[in-house]
Amino acid sequence: MLQNHIKNFNFKKDKPIPSNKSTIKKEDTINKITENSSKKIVDKIENLVELTDKIEKNLKITENSTKILDKIENLIERIDKIENNLKITENTTKIVDTIDKIEKNLKITENTTKIVDTIDKIKDNNIKDKYYNFNKFIIFIPYCSIYKSFIKECFESIFNQDYTNYEIIIINDGGDIFDLNNYLENNKITILNFENNNGAAFSKWKFVEYIQTNLNDYNKNDICIIFDGDDYLLDNALNIINDRYINNKC
Repeated sequence: MLQNHIKNFNFKKDKPIPSNKSTIKKEDTINKITENSSKKIVDKIENLVELTDKIEKNLKITENSTKILDKIENLIERIDKIENNLKITENTTKIVDTIDKIEKNLKITENTTKIVDTIDKIKDNNIKDKYYNFNKFIIFIPYCSIYKSFIKECFESIFNQDYTNYEIIIINDGGDIFDLNNYLENNKITILNFENNNGAAFSKWKFVEYIQTNLNDYNKNDICIIFDGDDYLLDNALNIINDRYINNKC
C-alpha cells in the first residue's frame, strides 16, 4: 500500500542545485559589489575628512582673522594714540621753541641790560674821569716857626697820596724860609712869603686873596682844603674826598 501510495504521490520538482562554478561567480560579484561600495564609502569618508579639514582650516582662518582683526584694531588705536602723541610732541616742540626764543630774548634783554649798565658805568667813569681830570685839590698850609717839627710829616702825607691832581699853597707867616728849602723846587708847591708873623687869620685871608686874583687858573669843581701846619692826611684821603664830592654832586 505504501509503495502504491508513494508511487501515486506527486513529488514537486525542486530547483536544481547549482554547481560550484555558479556559486563562485556569485561570490565574486558580491565581493565586487562590496568592494565597490566600500570604495565609495571610503572615498566619501575621505571626502568628508577633507571637508572637515577644510572646515577646520577655515575655522582656524576665521579665528586667526578675528585675531588679526583684533590686532588691526589695536594697531589702529595705537596709531591714533601715536598721532595724538605726535600732535602733542609737535605742540611741545612748538612750546619748547617758543620757550627757547623767550630764553634767548631774555638773554638778549639781560645782555642789553648788562650792556646798558656797562655803558652807564662807562659814562659815569667818563664823567668821573672828567671830574677827576678837572677836580683839582688846592691845599692851603699856613707855616710859621711853631709848625717846624710837624711840617715834614704834613708834606709827606700829601706826597704819598694816589690822587696826584693837587696844588699846595704855603703862606709863610714869618717863618724861616730855609725850613722850606727842600720843597721850593717842587712844581706843585707855591710859597707866598711874609717876613712878619701876622697870625692865622692873616694867612687864610692871603690864601683867599691869592685864589681870587688867579681865578682863571682854577675850575669851579676844584676842591679847597685848609690845613694847619701840624695836620696830615691819611692814606687815600684825597680819593675818598673826591668820590664823596662827585657822588654827592657838590
